Amino acid sequence: MGGRCYFCDGKVVDGQNGTYCTQCGDWFHGDCLKKNGLTESGGLLSSAKAKCPSCGHVGKV
Repeated sequence: MGGRCYFCDGKVVDGQNGTYCTQCGDWFHGDCLKKNGLTESGGLLSSAKAKCPSCGHVGKV
């Protein structure tokens, strides 16, 4: 399962290089979320909270 990254339009594969928002369904690379300051600092992607740039939902990614 995967999609296209909201930020860079590159391919995202769930659990490998990114994730998706459980509220709106948009996809993101972990690095793109981090570069845009949307994850908690110091957290690993697998356990971090992130803010969706599309809908504003905050939750685990």
